[in-house]
Amino acid sequence: MLRLAGRPAEGILSSRDAAFARRLRLEVVTWRARLDRSLAHLVDRPLDSLEGMVLAALRVGAAQLILLDTPSHAAVSETVDATPRRARGLVNAVLRRLAREGEPEGEADPAVFYSHPHSLVERWTARWGSHRTEELLRWNNSIPETGCYCLEGDCPGKPGRWLPRYRILEGVELPAEGLAQFLSRHRAYAQDEAAALVGQGARSLASGGRTLELGAAPGGKTVHLAGTGTVFSVDGSRERMSVWRSNLRRLDLPGCHGLVARGGELPLRGWFDTVLVDAPCTGTGVYRRRRDAKYGWSEGLLHRCVRTQTGLLRQFRDFVVIMLIVAA
Repeated sequence: MLRLAGRPAEGILSSRDAAFARRLRLEVVTWRARLDRSLAHLVDRPLDSLEGMVLAALRVGAAQLILLDTPSHAAVSETVDATPRRARGLVNAVLRRLAREGEPEGEADPAVFYSHPHSLVERWTARWGSHRTEELLRWNNSIPETGCYCLEGDCPGKPGRWLPRYRILEGVELPAEGLAQFLSRHRAYAQDEAAALVGQGARSLASGGRTLELGAAPGGKTVHLAGTGTVFSVDGSRERMSVWRSNLRRLDLPGCHGLVARGGELPLRGWFDTVLVDAPCTGTGVYRRRRDAKYGWSEGLLHRCVRTQTGLLRQFRDFVVIMLIVAA
């Protein structure tokens, strides 16, 4: 049986049902505007006027009918059963019509079909053209592979595209304990190869001197900086730095020192040979893994990030020899 709000308690769902629930959530978040387009002409009121649980039920049912090819009787009945009684009639009627009629005819606006903010799609289209923009939208909505950077050379998996020590874990049988146990066993860190490329780029600049790493947690860049000299890794979140320290111990990274502090309040003085700034950004480069992040996009967010990044550059320009900015 479906559960439409919160996370199911441990043991309530079988592993198969839990995997299906996770897949449903991913599809709804990924294709929300496309699903709403299909629902809007079947409901006699604005969708945003519906109770949250009712709208969630409609989206979950629509995802099964449109995206997952779930048999219509199962998709409708299971979704209705999980809906509050007061709204079952509405949900049943809407989903049965959707099962009969399918998605609306006519080509949808790419921003709606791929469920990205209109202003962002317009910005990308003006810069790259409609064809390349649609390729990017399709890429953002595709399922990413799982990969890791291996600090030692015996890690199983398919070779990465660019880095000799990167592995794509397609077809790799993980231990019963899961990915975390696999990473510990092979002294590896899970990350995209693009992120590993940034880390390796920073490593090539940091040659035996003092490195300052801002926005360090949870440690994806520290993995690459370790062993280049003395690394001061700083993050403003105590909780995230706790994860950083756990990764430091697990991977046995030498020469790294963690500090909890904000960029403007650093308890450090003197020159650094390299400064790596993981600056606050809009997150457009990680939509493939963080599907819900795209709904937070706005021109205002972009302008705030630019101001913050500019402030960080100005703050550290007087004592930085080399600076690498990471800002998606």
